[in-house]
Amino acid sequence: MQRVVAFYCSFRRLSNSKALLESFLEGALGVDVYVFNLANLSVYACRGCERCFSLGKCVIDDDMKRLYPLLEDVDFIVASFPIYFYGPPSPAKAVIDRCQPFWFRSFVKGEVLKKKRGCLISVGAGSNDNMFVASYYIVKVWFNSLNASLDMHLKFGGLDGEGEALRRTGILEKVRDAGKRFFAYKA
Repeated sequence: MQRVVAFYCSFRRLSNSKALLESFLEGALGVDVYVFNLANLSVYACRGCERCFSLGKCVIDDDMKRLYPLLEDVDFIVASFPIYFYGPPSPAKAVIDRCQPFWFRSFVKGEVLKKKRGCLISVGAGSNDNMFVASYYIVKVWFNSLNASLDMHLKFGGLDGEGEALRRTGILEKVRDAGKRFFAYKA
């Protein structure tokens, strides 16, 4: 059976990124789904010690150890993040930076990691389409280090209020339809 690991990152009870992610994942029929709110995990920042280069794994003992096996073995990765100063929130960026062992294995050692497909759902308060660019490239490079293609990027501006995605007409249906297309696609 195929598997997806899905991340959102919110401290809000009525999280827009969570609501959009849940609607998207309704399309994951017949797929094992693993969902994590990165705001609730204890993931420390990368120290840049490069011990992962010699050991092949990170030496920091925290919740990343739960995520590494999934990031290696899943078929799909979905990230749903709010935009903070044009990038992902700091708990999400810590997870991204801690994937350095995958980058090393792929681009220095030449290992071929399992191929994956990815989707980014970006949520922002503003309405400027440029606010999604930096986050897109950060996630694209992250996915690349995991041998995941960034096949879909859904962008939602003007969602500032807590739970606003739940009240906005048509958004959840649009995301649900995108999820169905994403998981039904066979490369």
